[in-house]
Amino acid sequence: MDAVTYSNAEVQAELTHWNVLKVDGDEHPDMVGYLGVPGFPSTVLYSAKGARLQSVPGFLGPEPMIELLQSARKAAAR
Repeated sequence: MDAVTYSNAEVQAELTHWNVLKVDGDEHPDMVGYLGVPGFPSTVLYSAKGARLQSVPGFLGPEPMIELLQSARKAAAR
């Protein structure tokens, strides 16, 4: 996802609205459990208050990632 999704300019622009944490599950299995990561790769979104907003297992290309981030941001703002 680094090479295809996170390098995309539109994804990077949307990520400016988020705090991003990238976890290597092999090196930090405790964080995988704590964050509720369902598998690798995964995208898990939390609100600024720590509420889990959404969890999506699997690869996300740029367009699905942008849609996910925008919809989660709108939902968190309600």
